[in-house]
Amino acid sequence: MKILISAPDRDLLDSLRRLLEVNGWDADVAHDGVGAINKMRSAEYDAALVDEKIPLIRADDIIRELSAAGVPAILMTESGTQGGCPILKYPFTPEELLSAVRNSAGVSENTEGGPENE
Repeated sequence: MKILISAPDRDLLDSLRRLLEVNGWDADVAHDGVGAINKMRSAEYDAALVDEKIPLIRADDIIRELSAAGVPAILMTESGTQGGCPILKYPFTPEELLSAVRNSAGVSENTEGGPENE
């Protein structure tokens, strides 16, 4: 599986990318909304994680673009009040993140995310 992660915090991006890669998934990162849209248009993703505070393009606009491209998105938020897609409320555990990504990408909870299961 290939996951797009977009968030302004570079430490968060690096941590999430490593977590997904340790679990056998490919992950691309974008620091702002323009980068997220450009990456989405140049590659195919199984799911995306979008931080509510992503700069340059609003998170709901990014999620709308992803949805139009058939990419399920998960909103990472502090408020937990945004609608329209699955939400991960900060702080979330690695297990919650992995479960949300699996569910959005249509991968069984009992299946590891490695390339052999894509």
